[in-house]
Amino acid sequence: MLDTTRTDPAMARIDANVQEHFSAEAGRLERAGERFQAAKAKLTRPDGSRVYGDAEHAEREAALLADYDAVGAEVKATAEEAIAAGRQEFAKFDGASPLDRLTAEEQQAASVRAAFIKEDCETQPLAQLAARARAVLASGDRVDAYLLGRYAGARLDADRQRSPGQSLERAALAEALQELRHHLADPRAAERRERAERRISAAQVLGGRVGLKRRDLDGTWDAYREAMRRQYAF
Repeated sequence: MLDTTRTDPAMARIDANVQEHFSAEAGRLERAGERFQAAKAKLTRPDGSRVYGDAEHAEREAALLADYDAVGAEVKATAEEAIAAGRQEFAKFDGASPLDRLTAEEQQAASVRAAFIKEDCETQPLAQLAARARAVLASGDRVDAYLLGRYAGARLDADRQRSPGQSLERAALAEALQELRHHLADPRAAERRERAERRISAAQVLGGRVGLKRRDLDGTWDAYREAMRRQYAF
């Protein structure tokens, strides 16, 4: 016998994500739908006939939908605000500079050393710069790591533009520079980005549910399903 109670794993994850980030708003939307259904049920008698005439019935049902729409608009506004805030956070991630990872004291030290390291990066051989980057990695000096990453990176880009192609010296310097960037990277950046992505996804689902539930309450889905049944009936 087919188990029809089993929950689709993907939908379960989506629901859990919405509950994690917007449980209050999801609850408000659900309760608004339940209130509509309960009030709508009072517009008909047990035998299915309408309590009021067609015009008054339609007016009362429209008022009930308006009550739901008021809640839905607030929930959707919350979702849209969360999406906008999440995208602003992504912009900060994408625009973050390694300099922001340095303390005020380290930034001051960087301003003093910058001219000297810039000159070295413009004049020293690539192999020597790669060795220097390795030495900085070993020492853990964050100031030199930032400055070498900036100026040796510019030197490598300029070198490639003058003479396209790859060499052992370029490869060694590129690898060392990549490690320097990792040295200064925020260790929790990936975690924060993933959390922001989940919140945006939850907000998008929540905002979409406002309209989906509305179409369920006002009979749009029932009408669509009936039209499909009639169109494809044999």
